[in-house]
Amino acid sequence: MRDHFTRTRRICAPCIYSMYCDVLSYVQLVSPDDLLNACQMFERLKLPVRLRQFDSGVLVVQSLVHSEEAVISETSKTVSEEGDLTADQLARIANISVILAMERLLTTENAG
Repeated sequence: MRDHFTRTRRICAPCIYSMYCDVLSYVQLVSPDDLLNACQMFERLKLPVRLRQFDSGVLVVQSLVHSEEAVISETSKTVSEEGDLTADQLARIANISVILAMERLLTTENAG
């Protein structure tokens, strides 16, 4: 998870939960609500990450050094090189979740 977060600067909250439960062999010692409450404390604890909610309602944990402009530029470049892409195709190319790929495409489209 650390490698993925370091590379993409964001990760979907459900992915964090599923990875955490996978590490624990599906023993749920942390509820989804507990994880959400912990993520909501990031800013107050002055951690280098924050919980972000997209307009669609999707929640992601995002690095404070994350650059929306860089994501838009990278996504635009990928679409220019590959042609029209679905979220599934971008997810495979960028090695990110489909939900995050969909948000990248929407953000890039909204930016013009």
